[in-house]
This record gives sequence, structure tokens and C-alpha cells, in this order.
Amino acid sequence: MQLEEKQFDLYFSGEMSQPEKDIFLKKISGEPELKKEFIRIQNIKGISCLHNIEGDDQTAMDGWIKFNKVLQRRSFKRLSFNVVKYAAAIAVLVISTFFLKEYFFSSEAIAYNEVEVPVGESLHLTLSDGTTVNLSPRSKFRYPDSFGREERCVILDGEAFFDVKKNPDKPFIVQTNRYNVKVLGTKFNVFDYMSSVIYETSLYEGSIEVYKKDDKETNSVILVPNEQVVLKDNMLIKSVMDSNDVTMKENGIVVFESRSFKEIIKKLELYYNMNFIITNMSALDKIYTGKFRIQDPIEDVLGAIQKTNKFKYAISSDNKIVYIM
Repeated sequence: MQLEEKQFDLYFSGEMSQPEKDIFLKKISGEPELKKEFIRIQNIKGISCLHNIEGDDQTAMDGWIKFNKVLQRRSFKRLSFNVVKYAAAIAVLVISTFFLKEYFFSSEAIAYNEVEVPVGESLHLTLSDGTTVNLSPRSKFRYPDSFGREERCVILDGEAFFDVKKNPDKPFIVQTNRYNVKVLGTKFNVFDYMSSVIYETSLYEGSIEVYKKDDKETNSVILVPNEQVVLKDNMLIKSVMDSNDVTMKENGIVVFESRSFKEIIKKLELYYNMNFIITNMSALDKIYTGKFRIQDPIEDVLGAIQKTNKFKYAISSDNKIVYIM
């Protein structure tokens, strides 16, 4: 522990070289207890710096005590301001801090909130810059209380529709498991669950760039309105998206246009956290066009599809399996 204490002293006294800082912060990012201690010292230092300009040590300490109390209440207060509807959909809200552009996003230490949306729910968030985010079921989303000086960065595992507040000087970046999406101000949808092979990004207004974080030069695609990009055979393929009705997307309506039942099932499994077991294989290739709300019960969705695609279905007693017969 003495070694860690010495490294903390060197870091916060400014006596570490940049390569030493990189090694130190990488180590911290992988060890929760060290990360917690780093955040604690950093917060104390930040508040002390604000007050020590006037040489008032007691004020600095009072400021730290007050800050600590506010921090304990902050997640609940922030939640009540940011969540406009479906408040019950919040399953997890945590505060954490990430370090270094090489490992995360920025050289600034930024606190991130995390929300997780349960099955059968959606969630509407308003971020600090005025950007709005509509999250689909089972999505996980990390966002800061306030953005850094150079970029507005968020992290998504799932599906979300973004209406980004325009700021030409500070690009908005959505990082997912497979690709990043960079915009200045526009409306678009990103679908990338870590548990799925599906990747889609669809653009409704403006312009966006989709790229691999570590290979932007050779894996970058620019989209214009009414275009979408999907991942196929490890390649990003552009096409015309199913529906360019932004109002439906903003209201949590999923649209399928001339899609096979097999493709639709892949998304239903994610939205409803259910496995599909198919015994009627001929039903998979039937083409379907329609729409449904994300909050609709699975029975309503399958019932609508049945009207044009003849099959029978049964749902297990624990609501985990759908049998297509």
C-alpha cells in the first residue's frame, strides 16, 4: 500500500511524467478500491484549489464536507430532473469516474451516471446540453452530469433514438460495442446490444459519421437523411431505412417494412428478453410490414403478425420462451 500512496503523492503533486501517469491511471481503472481513493482525493483537491486562492483552509474543508453531502443526494436529484417519463424504468443509477483519452474519452475526469431499462419499458432522458435520448427496453446508457470541454461523449449498450442539440464546437459521440457515431446536431437511431449480432444506425436529419474507434481511416461511413448502415460480414453496408417518419421513432414505435419474420424475431428476443423456439420453419421466411409500440405486450405483437403470416404460438409459463408452431 505504501507504493500506491507514494504514487498518489507523485501524481497529485505533478511530479509524474506523462508515461508514468498513463501506467498509473491504467492500473487505477482496473482496481475499484484504488479508483475510489483517486476520486476521493481528486474531489478534495478540486475543492481545496477553489478556496485556497484566498488561503482559507477551514473554508476548503467545509466545502469538502458540504460537497460530500451533496454528492450522496446527487443521483436522486439528477434523476428527478432528467427523467421526463417512465421513471419506473430506471433499474440502476451509479456514479463513476473514467480517466484518460487512450482508455476512455477525455483527459478530464468526468463523473458518469448509468441507467438500465427493464423489459417492457422505455425511458426518456434530457442531457445537460439539451440533447434528448429515448432508450429502448434492456438498454444500458452512461452519460455525464456535464460534458467536457472538447467532446460530448456517451456510452450505449442497446438501442436509443437521439435528438442532439447542435454545437459545432463540441461534437456529440455515441460509443457502442462495435462503432462510434459522431454528430454535431441531428436526429438518429443506434441499435447495438452487446448480446446481439445486429448493428444498425439510421439517420433522420442532418449528417452523421459512423466509424471504428481504433480504425477511423478505413472504417468510416457518412450517412445522409433516410439512410441507414448495417453490419454484414464485418462490413458496414448502407441502404435506405425502413421508415423516415421521425415522429413514430420519437414516440417509441418500431417499424418493419418488408422484413422477414426471422429478422423480426431477432429484435423481439432483445426487446422482451425471450427465446424463440421454431418448429414451423416455413414461417421464418414470410415477409412482414407493420409497426408496434415498444411497450406493447408480446402477445399483441405476435397477434398482429399472425394476420399476414399464418402460424401458431405458445408462451412458456415463466414467460421466457416463445414457441412458433
